[in-house]
Amino acid sequence: MSDFVLFGKENVLALDQFIFLAQGPGAELAFKLLVGLVFGGICAAIASGRGRSAVGWFFLGLFLNCIALIILLVIPDLKSEAEKTDRLRRDNKRLKERIAKDRQVADQRHENIGKRLDVHDKGLGIDTSSSESASGLLTAGEPTDEGDPQEESDQWYYRQDHGASRSFGPVTFEKLKRLWQKHQIDIFTKVRMGESGEWMKIRDIAGFEELLND
Repeated sequence: MSDFVLFGKENVLALDQFIFLAQGPGAELAFKLLVGLVFGGICAAIASGRGRSAVGWFFLGLFLNCIALIILLVIPDLKSEAEKTDRLRRDNKRLKERIAKDRQVADQRHENIGKRLDVHDKGLGIDTSSSESASGLLTAGEPTDEGDPQEESDQWYYRQDHGASRSFGPVTFEKLKRLWQKHQIDIFTKVRMGESGEWMKIRDIAGFEELLND
């Protein structure tokens, strides 16, 4: 019985010593060190995957704990940025190569067209490469300037929106001029050229009043 009591007292003393050590100043330091090591390991692993120094972020996690982890998650991912930059560089390289190839094809096509034109010129006995010949061909062709309203003499319609809206036409441009001079139409009268033209007020057509006053 005395041996059992003695053994029990020894266990109680050992437990008291453990509790004393656990509650002492060294226990708090050990706990902080353990937490720092955990955060340091986490920061090192994440930093390695994001293209940053694992050793440097291990020590930052060791001393700053969760603050270092938050900063690491917020700052840009260098590895992802590097991959994006490399992808853009490859795309730009392919684009430049494609542009150079297209330019080469265009130059070759232009050269072939020039050769065919030379053969054509020899057959006709002319030189279309000179500016004089080109201007002569342009003069001999159809006129490029658009006709003025007077040339479309029988394609004009007009209407008055005062009261009941009613359109009239087709009439000649000379008829429009006579109506204008007799004040039967004014700047608010809408006119259009052809059946599919757009109705516009005379005042909104640049230069139309001057033509009517000629």
